[in-house]
Amino acid sequence: MLDRPLQAPCEDKDVENELKELASLARLVTYARERANQIGAEFPAYCLELALGAILQEMYPGMGNPDFVADEREAWLRSQPH
Repeated sequence: MLDRPLQAPCEDKDVENELKELASLARLVTYARERANQIGAEFPAYCLELALGAILQEMYPGMGNPDFVADEREAWLRSQPH
């Protein structure tokens, strides 16, 4: 979707808008995943983790699943009271 050749300025704006929409969606999924973890809903949290990975792959094609997803999850888990 975002791995297009150089394009006209209006098409570049379309790509910029797509990235903004994907970033908003990533924030939404991240919030939902954190809430699912807080209430102990393990399977929904896992599914949301997969969804977040898919969004990030769409945002950063060719990079695989960025390591910062796992790092962010681990940092969040460590910050939760035991």
